[in-house]
Parts: sequence; structure tokens; C-alpha cells
Amino acid sequence: SGDNTGNKASIRIDPTDLAINVNERKAVNVTLSNASEDQIVWKSMDESVAIVDTNGTITGIRVGQTQIVATLRNGAFATVNVTVKDPTIYAQSIEFNPSTIHVRPGDRVPMKPIVTPANASIQDIDYESDDPSIATVINGVAEIYTEGTTKVTATLNGKTAELTIISTSYIPATAVTITPS
Repeated sequence: SGDNTGNKASIRIDPTDLAINVNERKAVNVTLSNASEDQIVWKSMDESVAIVDTNGTITGIRVGQTQIVATLRNGAFATVNVTVKDPTIYAQSIEFNPSTIHVRPGDRVPMKPIVTPANASIQDIDYESDDPSIATVINGVAEIYTEGTTKVTATLNGKTAELTIISTSYIPATAVTITPS
């Protein structure tokens, strides 16, 4: 690793260790002595992990480690150790709070499940209603059609949360205050 300067023409790559993300492209710095850029042959030792183009730009393909080798015609070479990482932050949990809501037919209710961690990369939540004749979720908004009770299940990265939707023409009182006249 590093460089091989035993021959008249030599090559050096900086850095010798590179960490990149899946689908990220990064060029390395090449220092040549008694050689020109068009004399470099680039090779990835595992193209399923990372690939390299004729200009020495490295692209991460999947999580793993490999070596990129740059070789000159006279056999001088330099290597860079490449570690490809997954930048995705996965959701650990999803929940509805409250887990039951009271609505009226005709209401449109934005679904607002709590995802932990809040900065999870994938926020594309799938919703499914147990009874689509009462309510369905379209683009993250529950459309309430008629009276009844249904459960909406939100799924994200295999994690699920349930929301009970109770649709009635009246909303039950949560408190009664009597004011003497």
C-alpha cells in the first residue's frame, strides 16, 4: 500500500484510506513523477463494492471494503483502501399519539405518526385502512367517508403503528361546564 518508487516513474495516491457512501463519487489526488495521467491504469479489486473510472474517480456501489490500484506501464503502483458505508438512518419506531381520534364524515385528517429517530432517512410511510369504506389514507391524509370505526396501520421499515379512527356525525363532549345564571 502507499506507493512503490523503486522505478524511475512513480505514482502516489492521497489519501491512502478513503471512506465514501453508497452512490457517492470521490476523486483521489494523484502525484506522478516521470509519468503522465494517461499512463495510469485504474482497477478496483472488487467492483461489487466500488468502481473507479479512467480519471481515478471512485464510486461506492454497496457496503463493504475493497482496494483501488493505480498502475503505471513500468509496474509502479499505488493503492487506496476504500470503505463504502450506508448513509441511511433507519427508523427504530413509529407511533400515533393519541392512538384514537374522533372525526366526522367529510373530514380530512393529516396523518402525523411520530418516527424515532426524527431524522430517519426514509420518511415514506405506507398506510392501510382496515375498512376503506370508512376512511382511506391518500398522500398522508386520511379521507373520512362515512360513520364507523376503522384502524389505520402505518408501516415504515417494517415497524408499524395503529390509529383508531372513530367517525360519527357528532363529536362526544370531553368536558361539561355548568355556569350558574
